[in-house]
Amino acid sequence: MIKITNTGRWNLWAVSASTLWIAAAVAAGFGRAQLATSLLAGGAWHLASLWCLVRLLSAWTGAKRWPAVGWCLVKFPLLYLGVFALLRLPGLSAVGFGVGFSLVLVCAIVWLMTQAGRMARAEG
Repeated sequence: MIKITNTGRWNLWAVSASTLWIAAAVAAGFGRAQLATSLLAGGAWHLASLWCLVRLLSAWTGAKRWPAVGWCLVKFPLLYLGVFALLRLPGLSAVGFGVGFSLVLVCAIVWLMTQAGRMARAEG
């Protein structure tokens, strides 16, 4: 199974979730409750998408391919129908959703670059 964890205290999931909560708290602190809710919704959707992708890749690289088909059915139709339904809610901002989605993406890129740097330094 592919592990997206860090041997240290923080891992990708914790860093992404913490960043989302901080951004939502700042938005709510400025009286932007709709933006805060949208940030959390976009980030939560992206975290769910990443989680399904990790499971899909782990299943795909495993001995049996059938679990990968199941994860494809979860990730693509269900998650994308869910995002379509979420974005149609009247109290959700598409911009806030996109920013929340992007925050998780930025956290993932920075975290993966940090891990790659650590691995490069460890190999010498």
